[in-house]
Amino acid sequence: MRYAWAAIAAGGASGAVARWGIGVWATSAANGFVFPYATLVINLVGAYALGWMSGRFSDRDKTTAAYQAAAAGFLGAFTTMSAFGAEAWTLLADKRFLAAAAYVAASAIAGPLLAGAGRRAGAAP
Repeated sequence: MRYAWAAIAAGGASGAVARWGIGVWATSAANGFVFPYATLVINLVGAYALGWMSGRFSDRDKTTAAYQAAAAGFLGAFTTMSAFGAEAWTLLADKRFLAAAAYVAASAIAGPLLAGAGRRAGAAP
């Protein structure tokens, strides 16, 4: 794990660029409909992916630079709690209470459920 930091940094750079690209695409595809779909989908996909990885790989595998590059690096940069918080607050500030409630509920309920589903899928033979 001597150079794990470099692998994590490379994974993080890749995850950040992937997140940005999906955000640009989702914004253009939304046709003016303002809802944080990109962040919601990114965070839910990330929850499933990290759950899958935690079920698929052993505790020993989880200490490797490759695992850390994917988990802490790529998925850490790809998913984002800060954008979730800012977007939820923006919906509230814009008095879009139903949209804010739906966004927060979908994130808080579906995220752990998808992480669990991913973990079960990763652990399957």
